[in-house]
Amino acid sequence: MSTLLGAGRRNVPEDEKPTVRFERVLDAPQARVFEVWTRPEHILKWWRPRHFHRIDLEVMDVRPGGELRFRMFHPEGAQYVSSSIYREVLPTSRLVYFETCYENDRLFHKTLQTVHFDALGAQTRVRVLSCFEWVADRPAHFTTDFMEAMWLDGWKDNGEHMAAYLASLSA
Repeated sequence: MSTLLGAGRRNVPEDEKPTVRFERVLDAPQARVFEVWTRPEHILKWWRPRHFHRIDLEVMDVRPGGELRFRMFHPEGAQYVSSSIYREVLPTSRLVYFETCYENDRLFHKTLQTVHFDALGAQTRVRVLSCFEWVADRPAHFTTDFMEAMWLDGWKDNGEHMAAYLASLSA
C-alpha cells in the first residue's frame, strides 16, 4: 500500500507536508529484516532502485547522529548523492532519519523518513513514511506527482529486491 498526502504547498506544518507512504510484508522475522536494512554487508544486496545502474555505499553508521550515504549513478549520466543522518534507532523496530539528496551537486530533495518494522509472527511489515520538505528552485519537471511516482517506484523496487534477498538467506 502506498499513498501521497498533501499538496503543492510551501512552509506548511509537518502534518500537512507532502508525504509518501509505502508498506510491504516480508517473509522474514523482524530482527532479520532490521539486520538486512542496517548492516553494510546486506544493504547493497537489495537497495537497487531500477532507475540507477550503479549504487555505491559510502558511509553506513547506524546510530543516532550517524550517517548513511549512497552515491547513485543514473544511466543518462546524472549522479545522486543521498546523505541521511539518523535521528532515532530503535533496534528491530524503528529508524528515523533526515535525508538530503543532491543531483549533480544541486539540492534535489529533503525528506524526513520514518521506517517501522512490525513483527507479524514469522513475517515483518515494513512501513515507510517519507515527509518532504520543499526545495527552492527545483527544476519544474520535479512536480509533486513526479516525485511521488519516482519515490514509490524506488521503494517498490527495493521491496522486491529485499524479499528476494531475504528468501536467498533462508535457502
